[in-house]
Amino acid sequence: MNLLIIKVAISCGPGLFTRPVAGGVGGIHRRGKRSCPDIMPCDGKNPFHEKEESMIVVAAMLKAQEGREKEMEDALTAYMPQVQAEEGTLLYVVHRARKNPERFFIYEQYRDRDALIHHGSTEAFKELFNNLAPLLAGDPSIDTYEVVVAKQ
Repeated sequence: MNLLIIKVAISCGPGLFTRPVAGGVGGIHRRGKRSCPDIMPCDGKNPFHEKEESMIVVAAMLKAQEGREKEMEDALTAYMPQVQAEEGTLLYVVHRARKNPERFFIYEQYRDRDALIHHGSTEAFKELFNNLAPLLAGDPSIDTYEVVVAKQ
């Protein structure tokens, strides 16, 4: 059994997917010298505003609308080749709850902030979330973490 203790670094607030963006979800905005994907709020809780350059872990919880679970699974599966081509994406695992098949959990590890920004600014990422938006039952929950201790 692997032991992994993590602490919350930053949490994204509610309304994550409610920001209107030309052409749908996605795009880039600037905050100071930092570029941030518009999918995340620019409210000081955005992981793209983090200063630290160490590995970033993202945990995302998504819930599909009733009867649209397979469509969500297919969209997430179709996105995987793009993720596999990203050099800075160390781990990207999509899980589906056994008892609640409408719930999906995505565990992601990025080399650093730049890798996370690259991941969130690709055309494939924007297309994924444009495809997922009509399938979602509410806003996703997305948190970023930093590793405290882990079994190697």
